[in-house]
Amino acid sequence: MGAINADLNWKLHDTQHAFSVIKSADSDTFNFKNPVRRDVVSIGGVGQFAVIRFVTDNPGPWIFHCHIEPHLSVGLAVVFVEDFDHILPDNPIPQSWKDLCAAYETSRSGLPASLPRA
Repeated sequence: MGAINADLNWKLHDTQHAFSVIKSADSDTFNFKNPVRRDVVSIGGVGQFAVIRFVTDNPGPWIFHCHIEPHLSVGLAVVFVEDFDHILPDNPIPQSWKDLCAAYETSRSGLPASLPRA
């Protein structure tokens, strides 16, 4: 894994929301009255932080992450699970997806027994 550069100005991106930036890392001001709306926010470096606000009206698991891939392995990503009780009712898994496991196992039936099974 390894460490990340503490001097960087990290930015996090929300894939499913436009959020209000109440405070960005380069400011000491909290703006609750008319904050800018973005899908990326600067969280600064070590000892800095940002404050965001968003409406939770989109059921599902959504990733909030840094776009620099090595940073993912050191924790600059989180998954928000929003409105859990409505994820499956509002987004049912299609039967065709459920049938994939059976189709996969059937396709493997003629393979040697030494190959791992799901």
